[in-house]
Amino acid sequence: MLVLSKAPSWRTRGLAAAAQLTGLDFTIPPQPPVTKLSIETFRKMGPAGKATRPEPGSAAAWLAHLDILRHFISSDLETALILEDDVDWDLRIKDQMRLVSDNVRAFGRSYDKTGHQLVSDLDDSTPYGTGWDVLWVGHCGSLGHNLNGHDKNHRRPVYYVDPTRPTNQQYHGWARDFVVNEVPPGQRAVQESRMTICTFAYAVSRRGARNLLNLATAANGEAFDVSLHEYCRDGKLNCVVVSPQVFNHYQPSERHGYVSPVKEGDGKGKSNDESEFEGYIGSTENIVKSARCEALWGQSCMAT
Repeated sequence: MLVLSKAPSWRTRGLAAAAQLTGLDFTIPPQPPVTKLSIETFRKMGPAGKATRPEPGSAAAWLAHLDILRHFISSDLETALILEDDVDWDLRIKDQMRLVSDNVRAFGRSYDKTGHQLVSDLDDSTPYGTGWDVLWVGHCGSLGHNLNGHDKNHRRPVYYVDPTRPTNQQYHGWARDFVVNEVPPGQRAVQESRMTICTFAYAVSRRGARNLLNLATAANGEAFDVSLHEYCRDGKLNCVVVSPQVFNHYQPSERHGYVSPVKEGDGKGKSNDESEFEGYIGSTENIVKSARCEALWGQSCMAT
């Protein structure tokens, strides 16, 4: 588990408290300084004629993702789960991830309508299989492929029972209609990624990280997560997603002056000093029993 973080803050303190409570270990690799010159240079690196460019805050976040991917490639790890430092998860995350492991492997052994095996990993003993470049477990929404007809271009989802997932009434976000209408209540889906947005938590294989670095070294979109979605959509990366997500970002109380670093970097507000909001409980969408809020305040903080 590798965490994207610029410096110690409420983000890393809450992350550490949640990790200790739930028995998780993570590493925060040091990030090199990101200067205005490097941000502006990166923003201008996209292909000629590409009108969309990331805002400064999004470009800085993009550079951080590229740096942590390089860190992973330079290590001896075969896979890594990359977390943003404001991420939150359920107290039952280990049970959730056991189910993710079982069903990602089942999805990797799936067959198309003609009986042809799409990914050959029957003898693979790795926890999550090897038939993917990116395994997206933390996001702010993803859609389905509407496979009720005769579309043979996509594997059918694997649905599995998970009593820890939010109910349809509890689920929030732009992809709510997909969750409510296509994922059975009390279940999650493992499927090929479609329109997955936000990189709260995503795993990469060594092959996937190399492919992603080759694709993402130019700022060819408005944000890293949007470009990652496009690489998945266009078949440049083999991407698998779990929906509803099992990681989501924790949001401090906006009433006490919190503004996200990306918005602040884009010139869309100025956050108060941490002392103004860190002592006040915030909220996490779509996580029923927040590990952060349980660790810090002894209670859940699911957004309603």
